[in-house]
Amino acid sequence: MAGKTDVVRVAPARRARAAKEREDAVGRKRRTDEPPIPGRYQVSSGEVELLRDADRPGGWVLMMNGVPQSYVDLDDPTYLDFEYVRLMADVIDTLAEGPLDAVHVGGGACTLPRYVAATRPGSRQIVIEPDQALVELVRERLRAAVGAPAQGPGHRRAHRRGGAP
Repeated sequence: MAGKTDVVRVAPARRARAAKEREDAVGRKRRTDEPPIPGRYQVSSGEVELLRDADRPGGWVLMMNGVPQSYVDLDDPTYLDFEYVRLMADVIDTLAEGPLDAVHVGGGACTLPRYVAATRPGSRQIVIEPDQALVELVRERLRAAVGAPAQGPGHRRAHRRGGAP
């Protein structure tokens, strides 16, 4: 794949402090505790819009080029608004109980990684998202905290250790 790719890693909470120290050491922004701001934002793959859900105080829709891409409820990561995401969660719920190792291709607003983090504590996850600007937006506006990128050939990696992305 040409260009840069961000990889968001979610791992057990006991390592959260070490991840924050790494983030601080390289000057990366951590998630903000400020509420998200609705609006339109330019990302590498076009324009995205963050829309607040009028029915759920913590609910947000990520639209890309006018098409709904992700829905997250920042107060309840187990609430899944899109049917296709509920179907994937249904499959995950059929697996044996306990932490999972998961790779998510395409991150959007990290709906499914948030669900896995909430329902399978201790799970290790990697989210592969080729749009670096989208990853930064989700980090900053939708409380997805990830650590510092590790440089590699043709891609960037960002690690997050701890709860939901």
